[in-house]
Amino acid sequence: MTMRALIIINFQLDHKKKLKESSKFRHFTDLYRLIRVETLPEEAVGGFVHIDKMHNADKLYNRGVKFEAVEEEFSVLVRFDVETGCLKIPCLRADDDMETELRNIMAFEQSYYPYNAYVCDYVTFLDYLVDSEKDVDLLVEKGN
Repeated sequence: MTMRALIIINFQLDHKKKLKESSKFRHFTDLYRLIRVETLPEEAVGGFVHIDKMHNADKLYNRGVKFEAVEEEFSVLVRFDVETGCLKIPCLRADDDMETELRNIMAFEQSYYPYNAYVCDYVTFLDYLVDSEKDVDLLVEKGN
C-alpha cells in the first residue's frame, strides 16, 4: 500500500474521489489544499480575476442577486448564473478547526503557490461577502 493510500485511509479522508490519481502532495496542508483546488474544473484554473471591491451579501440581495448553496463540500468554485441572477456558493463547514485549517492553507499558498492561491481568493471573496451579522443570517437562510 502506498503512503498516499495509508494517509487517506488512516486519517479517514473520504476525498479520494476528489483527488486525481496523479495528484502529489508534500504534506497534510498541501493535501487539504489539493482537496479544494482539484474541485475546480480545468477551464476555471487560471481564469480568475482579482477582486478589488465587492458589495456584501445584503447589498447584493437587495439589488436582486439570489443565493444558492451548492453541496460540493470543500469546493472553492463560486459561480454566477447570469440567466437567473443567482450566485452559487459551496457550503462552508464552519467548525472550531476550520479557521486554523484555512489559515494554514492560505500561508502555504502564499509561500508555494502565490499565482495560484485559489483558497486565498475564496477566503477573500467570503470576507467581502460577509460584512455583518445580517449577511451571515441571509446566507444561512439561503443554505450557505
